[in-house]
Amino acid sequence: MKPRPFAYAAYANSLMALAQLLTSGGDPKANGFVGVLNNASGVLWALSFAPLAWLFYRASRARANVVSAAVLAFGLVAFGGAAFLEIATATGRLTFLQETIAYYPVLGAMGVWLVMAEGIALMETELPRGPLVFGATIGGLWFFANVLFGAGGLPSPTFEGVRR
Repeated sequence: MKPRPFAYAAYANSLMALAQLLTSGGDPKANGFVGVLNNASGVLWALSFAPLAWLFYRASRARANVVSAAVLAFGLVAFGGAAFLEIATATGRLTFLQETIAYYPVLGAMGVWLVMAEGIALMETELPRGPLVFGATIGGLWFFANVLFGAGGLPSPTFEGVRR
């Protein structure tokens, strides 16, 4: 498999992440259109991982068919979870605080997917090593960052804030 489709998928993913970052107004109820735009960008960002997952699966399935299929399924569930949380928040089914709490394990799962998908690609494909090592490292850091955020104490979903 040629690396060019991976590059295009990664570019699309980074553009969607940038769009979400630039609209990170947070809560759609508090920030109106910008908050909804942030949720829409988050959905597109989560969905933009799917082509990467498919490309990693296709590249590694010849030598690791069962494992690469399991990693693909794991990733698709994580991406779907992220998209679901964004849609649920935009439609008022979840509060922003509830979404924030639920996002820690979802983002952690996405980090685990990055480590697994790129680790398998490192072992079983001839794709360029540098970007794969970088991606696996980012995935590991992403996972641990979310574990540490969670370990630092999650806010209560009923906490309204303290006014002084």
